Amino acid sequence: MQRTRYSGTMQIGTLIDQNENLLRELNRFNVTGTRLEKHVIVVPINNALLYVMPIYQVMVNESEVPILRRVVVASGNKVAIGNNLEEAIAELLVTEEINIEIVGESAEQLIAQIITANRNLEQSHAINDWEQIGRDISRLQELIRRLEDLELERESRERRESGSNRNTTVSE
Repeated sequence: MQRTRYSGTMQIGTLIDQNENLLRELNRFNVTGTRLEKHVIVVPINNALLYVMPIYQVMVNESEVPILRRVVVASGNKVAIGNNLEEAIAELLVTEEINIEIVGESAEQLIAQIITANRNLEQSHAINDWEQIGRDISRLQELIRRLEDLELERESRERRESGSNRNTTVSE
């Protein structure tokens, strides 16, 4: 399946329109007596483009000083939102598939990774990126298998420990 590509500054608007969570977030600021100002900034990075859209809320008939409410960033077919540029870029980078192996990971760490992977899957689904959806599902399945393995290892260790405790009690 061919990946959908958008060109020019329309890309970020199209990605926002396709993402119900982002639309809901932005509509919170579009209230009576205010207007939203959006400006798209295109930043070339190596062979890619980063689209940045700061969202300002202006109180009509007041000082009309814009207040930064959110920043939306997009690259390729990924889109993310944050309270500022740093948060938005961090969120955009989190939505990319990251394969970091953690040695000696705990159940809590795996659960946190599963939650993040599920959020990534929801974002991929929201923008209909079927290729990324497949990768996100594979990542979720891998994390769940690792959590199952960890649980089986824990159960096995508990059985061994309870068995050795019984042997100690019997020999006394």
